[in-house]
Amino acid sequence: MKAADMLTMLSIEVFDTKPTGIYFRNNAKLQAFTGIREDTKRNLLLYREDKKPNLLMKDFFATLMKNKQSQVLYWHGGTSQEIYGISMENKKIIV
Repeated sequence: MKAADMLTMLSIEVFDTKPTGIYFRNNAKLQAFTGIREDTKRNLLLYREDKKPNLLMKDFFATLMKNKQSQVLYWHGGTSQEIYGISMENKKIIV
């Protein structure tokens, strides 16, 4: 999913709610991403590190806005995974 597409989806979804973070499902358990960075192919990569604070939403949105043409991926299981869609659940963005 391109950053611009994600921004469009989130601008529609979050009109009435302020999201608290961005998460992924790992064995039916939600885990928060702790950072976002650019990889060697200029894709944006969401990642999680133990004992680190959750990714701030202002940093997440700012990164998406600065890199609208970049593909957004997430790191899980030692490889980058594509994001095909997002949903909102209890003020949490879930990929």
